[in-house]
Amino acid sequence: MRVLMLGYDYPPSGSGAAHATSSLAEALARQGVAVDVVTSGAHAVSDATRDAGGADEAAVSVHRVPVVRRADGRLGVRGAAGYLASAMPVVRRLLRERQYDAVHVAFAPPAAGLLPLLDLGGAAVVLSLRGEDVPGAVQPAAGHVGPLLHPVVRWIWRRADRLVVPSNHVGRAVLRLDPGLRYAVVPGGVDPTCFRPRGALRRVPDGVVRCLAVARLVPHNGLDDLLDAVALLDRRRYQLEIVGAGPHEAALRERMRRLGLESRVRLTGWLDRPQLARRYREGDLFTLAPRVESLGGSFLEALASGLPIVGSTAGDLPEIVGHGRHGVLVPPARPHELAQAIERLADDPRRRAEMSRRNRAEAVEKYAWTRLASRYLALYQGARRSAPNRSAVTELPAGSW
Repeated sequence: MRVLMLGYDYPPSGSGAAHATSSLAEALARQGVAVDVVTSGAHAVSDATRDAGGADEAAVSVHRVPVVRRADGRLGVRGAAGYLASAMPVVRRLLRERQYDAVHVAFAPPAAGLLPLLDLGGAAVVLSLRGEDVPGAVQPAAGHVGPLLHPVVRWIWRRADRLVVPSNHVGRAVLRLDPGLRYAVVPGGVDPTCFRPRGALRRVPDGVVRCLAVARLVPHNGLDDLLDAVALLDRRRYQLEIVGAGPHEAALRERMRRLGLESRVRLTGWLDRPQLARRYREGDLFTLAPRVESLGGSFLEALASGLPIVGSTAGDLPEIVGHGRHGVLVPPARPHELAQAIERLADDPRRRAEMSRRNRAEAVEKYAWTRLASRYLALYQGARRSAPNRSAVTELPAGSW
């Protein structure tokens, strides 16, 4: 089987969508699938084909097209337009040269905009939605722009032979926009060989509880609330490390200064995967209470690392983190309740040990990329049987508005 995967973000970018795309591509290759990825980069390049340990044709080839990103690393309108313009000739060339069984849009914006303009032949179209690309799934659409785009969004979704969402929460948002649409739920994944627990529950002489948060430094991730919560805890007992970068860093550092947390909280910046995995193994609790959430990638990494979790009830997190089973969930923007939840788990090492074992076991069973790749393979094969021949379409049908 051969799959063409489209998505603007791919490692070495540190975003969750980037690592999800690369992890799925490599897991598919290990199962004998040849994968071509068209993504963005600082300049145009086609990476050498990487053998993934299967048959000769089972490999991942990455084709990067140049885009201009915003200062915060996001694509923005200019970058999205640049990706579409740069990716179009590369994708058309690949479609001419190779026969694909499936075209998988791994992250809808902006790659899904290519679909109406391509002659896909008999290739099945699989479209993965992540949450933030579904109006109303993460936060209400701003102003009047969202409703104006809804007909276009629905039309693109309906061009897919299989629509995939990461959670029932996102699925419900899809149905609010298009009640007749069908979708499959395939959660995000994690590499349990990279993210794994330490050998035993850590015991240190000074009794310090090491809390870890991994997130982009943006307001909706609730890091302000986490700092306020830590300020309420025993200053001699709790330390917090925040791994991530983003435009909210200066504001967070100022808040740390005002709360007197500079000696107890460390902002680390982005780390590579081995360094990040080590931070999870060194932690006692994963603590992050976002105000909105869709993918939950860092929560999956925490589960695989055997960390008990203190999180929020935002978005689809309750589908990943069972309250009382994998950790404790509190409503977002409630620093006092967040502090109490951290303290309760810190004071109960037996409960934390039980959660640690359960979190690791369930992460391997439900979220390992090897298992998820098998589910995608079944989706590709099912979609392929019903996929029509598609010629390029240059404009929306008149009745779509």
